[in-house]
Amino acid sequence: MKTKTIFYIALAILFISHCIELRSQGSEKYKLAESFEKSGDYNNASRLYYELYLLDKRNKNYFAGLVRTYKAQNNFSALIPIVEEQLALDKNSETYALYGELLWRVGKTEEANKAWDNAINTNPNLEKTYLDVYQSQSLVFQFEKAIATLLKGRNEITKNSKIEKRTLFSEQLTQLYIASGNYKKGIEEILQLFEATADYSTAQGRIAALMYNQQAIEYIENYLKEKSSSNQSVLRIYSWFLRSIKKYDLALEITKKIDKSYGSRGADVFNFGYASMVDGQFDIALAAFGWVIDFGKENQYYNQALFGYARALEYKMREQGSFDEKQTKEIIGRYRNIIKSTNNPNIITDAYYRIALIEYEFLNDSSSAQKDINQLTEKFPTYAISASALNLLGDIHLIGGNINEAKSIFYKIIIKYKQINPNEYNKAQYKLAEIEFYAQNIDSAYTLFAQLSLLSDNDIANDALDKITLIEQNKDYPEALKIYAQAELKTKQKRTAEASALYEKIANEYNGSGIAELAILELANIQLEQKSIQSARGILLSLLEKYPDTIYGDIALLNIATTYEMENNYDQAIANLSQILAKYPRSIYIQQVREKIKKLRAEKKS
Repeated sequence: MKTKTIFYIALAILFISHCIELRSQGSEKYKLAESFEKSGDYNNASRLYYELYLLDKRNKNYFAGLVRTYKAQNNFSALIPIVEEQLALDKNSETYALYGELLWRVGKTEEANKAWDNAINTNPNLEKTYLDVYQSQSLVFQFEKAIATLLKGRNEITKNSKIEKRTLFSEQLTQLYIASGNYKKGIEEILQLFEATADYSTAQGRIAALMYNQQAIEYIENYLKEKSSSNQSVLRIYSWFLRSIKKYDLALEITKKIDKSYGSRGADVFNFGYASMVDGQFDIALAAFGWVIDFGKENQYYNQALFGYARALEYKMREQGSFDEKQTKEIIGRYRNIIKSTNNPNIITDAYYRIALIEYEFLNDSSSAQKDINQLTEKFPTYAISASALNLLGDIHLIGGNINEAKSIFYKIIIKYKQINPNEYNKAQYKLAEIEFYAQNIDSAYTLFAQLSLLSDNDIANDALDKITLIEQNKDYPEALKIYAQAELKTKQKRTAEASALYEKIANEYNGSGIAELAILELANIQLEQKSIQSARGILLSLLEKYPDTIYGDIALLNIATTYEMENNYDQAIANLSQILAKYPRSIYIQQVREKIKKLRAEKKS
């Protein structure tokens, strides 16, 4: 008896050991299958998943891995009998939905429809049931069927429950209407959900996705117009839509109506004006700010609107690329009146800064600009914008030739504003690195630029990387690099004749080098800045002729295209841009070139 007991115990131990061994082997094989799948080796992955599946057909992970890898190989027919086996084990909506998808893919459409019906019948009162079928039908691009499935689910589930009918499956239905091009049903679904949730951002994003042609835009416009007449909340959506289709005047009128309806006292119109200014629509921004100003000084948005009006005028002048001295002084006067009329330090500091910029950049009045910067930084030393103003002051001294004074100012920013304004702090560090470069201390400059290049991705880091690249690519020509540094400073200081002479010296004395090519490119840039179109183009063409394999070929062609564009010769501009697409497919300017070609073709037609 004792011998039998020992025998059975031993047998049990052997069985358990075997199970553990099989499980261990299965675990290792599963990891290997996953590894093959992640590397894209679906053939070996599916082979291992199938071996595991044969060991345990109820293991969901094995089955799921098999489905993924068979589908990745378009091996739908081989997967169908495996799915049928799973249905024999467990008739659930997810497996039936998968079965329908596979049957549809192999052309058995009637059987697929029956499988989808069976999926729904497994549990017609559960949201997941309809989502399983909708996903399956969407994968085979049967959007109308998927829409019908979700609408049926909406009716069935909400029939005897407290679930809000208007919101159930709304996100999925909207995506399907967008995918199927059904903008009429799409806008209805979006507005239905919006009226239930008042979620403006979601509604706007979904409407934007429906605006794929003029017919859709016109229909949506009329639909929103009609809906907004009986629903005040839709007015905001309507105003946003009008702005997005560039009907700015009408959008402003609707926004005024919203402002009055809600008693916003200018808040809605001010926000409209600010958004329009950011979008570069300065005239409509001026109209909006003007409307708010007309409320009078007692209005809480009065001073902000005054500042917005002055800034929109300034931006409009900048965009035009030319300025009228009278208009410029008018803008400065507006900013000064704002400083006198408000106690808001944020508005006051911004106004001082804008005044200094205009005085320096448009009136070339560095003395007045320095006075206003000093007023700002003395009265508001702890404000972030004071760091911006000091960087401007440093630039004024640098360009004016007061290098030591500029260095002193940039060091002041580094000492005082690291926490207050990190971006301006980094900018000051970059300026000090530039000063070392201009002083021809190339090694010191390189070290400083290298430190800045480690910053998280931003313009300063990118500029620093450009300088590092310049130094590294031309380390075999240290004297040429020093001359180039001098020329760059002269260019910044607008001493263009001296800068051109230095660039010409590099081009002539270091013939055949990369820095000579770059110097020629800079010579052309100076001519472009001076609007000497023919001269700039001649220099660029000579660069391409002398150095046909130049690494700056894409930039040269881009600038040649610009010279033709300045002459309204769109055909030649497009021809040169097209050469970039053909010769330099990996150029960093490719996206810019494509957009420019598109823009020029549109201008050519108009």
